[in-house]
Amino acid sequence: MGWCRTRSCNSVSVLQVEALQRRFGLARLESQTFQLSNSTLYRWRILDRRSVTSVVRALEGDRLVVSAQPNYLFGMPSR
Repeated sequence: MGWCRTRSCNSVSVLQVEALQRRFGLARLESQTFQLSNSTLYRWRILDRRSVTSVVRALEGDRLVVSAQPNYLFGMPSR
């Protein structure tokens, strides 16, 4: 299982986002709207065993997606 992030314009409707979610086999974890940049960021969980790289590449080709990237998780090593 992996996670990715996308950014879309605020003009994209809820129905379009839900269709994108179904089309790419994603579960929306959270979203945040930014009025200044006229965009919404989404964080997704990939529901099957596809690689994050392949999902991000597919999302980048969708007209509703301005940008897509892996959702990197960083942590401090334990000592």
